[in-house]
Amino acid sequence: MNLPLPPEFKQIPGYRFNPTDTELVEDYLKRKVLCCPRPLDMIPILDDVYSYSPFQLLLNNSGVMDGDTWIFFSQRKTGINIAKEGYYQVCTEREVKSINEVIGFVQTSIFYCGEPPNGYITDWILEEFRLNPNAVYGRETNHITQKRIQNIVVCKIFRDLQSSDTECDSPLSDIECDLPLSDTE
Repeated sequence: MNLPLPPEFKQIPGYRFNPTDTELVEDYLKRKVLCCPRPLDMIPILDDVYSYSPFQLLLNNSGVMDGDTWIFFSQRKTGINIAKEGYYQVCTEREVKSINEVIGFVQTSIFYCGEPPNGYITDWILEEFRLNPNAVYGRETNHITQKRIQNIVVCKIFRDLQSSDTECDSPLSDIECDLPLSDTE
């Protein structure tokens, strides 16, 4: 894993890399898929972001962008995604628009500690941004590009400390999942 910020950006007081959803899809993901230069080549690649729990990323200080937020390019996965200390479960999906055109989609997953389906919900969220294939036109859509559109995503992992939904409040206060993984432990 490489660090996303070049050293010169880490030295600028107050600098934050905080792109909007539209910017992530249009300026970073689409350009990555089409092999075009990006505004700043600062988002690292993590082949299987779903195999890492947020706690592993926190402890490794990997790809930290702003506090408890990480952004990575990764490979798209479907279904329940199992990490070392838990799993990511999909809960919602929404469109990303630019000037009333749907340019991509965001699938939101919540990280649970433990084994499915009996894990404990946490306040860690993973948003997976993928390109809308219909937003890429003409010569850009050859077979290789179509595969890249289907497989390359941007993942944003962050802690939702302002969740007002009492059902989603995490019983966990530490950064580790030291809960038993089954009733027999």
